[in-house]
Amino acid sequence: MQTSLLIQIPNYSASIRTTDIDERTDYIFEIFKGFKSHIHLCNNSSKFPILYPLFPRKWDDSKREEIFTHMLSSNALFYNDEKFTRVDIQLINIINDVKKRLESNNINIDEKIIIEGFSATAKFANRFTLLHPEIVKLCIAGGIGGCLTLPIRKIEGENLIYPVGIGNIKEITDKKIEEFKKIKQFYYQSIDDNIDAFISTTKTSYTPANPGVIKEELKQLYNYLGRDMMNERFKNTKKIYIKKNVNATFKIYQTGGHSPMVAVEDITDLFLKEVRK
Repeated sequence: MQTSLLIQIPNYSASIRTTDIDERTDYIFEIFKGFKSHIHLCNNSSKFPILYPLFPRKWDDSKREEIFTHMLSSNALFYNDEKFTRVDIQLINIINDVKKRLESNNINIDEKIIIEGFSATAKFANRFTLLHPEIVKLCIAGGIGGCLTLPIRKIEGENLIYPVGIGNIKEITDKKIEEFKKIKQFYYQSIDDNIDAFISTTKTSYTPANPGVIKEELKQLYNYLGRDMMNERFKNTKKIYIKKNVNATFKIYQTGGHSPMVAVEDITDLFLKEVRK
């Protein structure tokens, strides 16, 4: 009997600000060993093996993050350094290693994974799925900040740069786009969630308030999806995904704030449906 490998991309940016891998490993282990995260609650019945990957993080001297590896931002995807290069490829290598270890213990793993993220890591889950659709069968992402990477190269003749779109990512071929469209995807946000990574320093500028987002990205995002996270970006992203026939469900919860707990029942149901296949 096969089971699915569940990848939860950890989101812990505000908790420990160090590039020291040993310190981060100890911290993450302490968090995860309590089995108290929403993913454990959702996985109580499905009992998928969970992979909780630790990515290197880069902070400057003032403790501001320079590279959003956990968001698979453009500066993470294009960063040329042995430790930080292509964390998505690093994750694939980790997945392959984990599969071998599980199978050596007579745990038969499906070739395709389930990937889940929340807040910043929701973007990682979505972007990883678009980059590597051949190994993903279910993508779940919450607190998405009103937008996802669009599986299109141009809008109104303008080349969409990653992660707004995929106009400058040659490895995302037409075949990959078609595979991405078929993958079951669940994207959610609470209406009272006001955490927005894609904000500018003023209401009229295109200058990002957060590191990990560049000015050109923010400008395209605002121009084609809108400044307002829920009333414009979420609705316009959903509209484009539907128009492109992406197999995605979008859900807005009326309460819940910036927390994945609001979607526990829906995520649990998605996991159980995978078990029943």
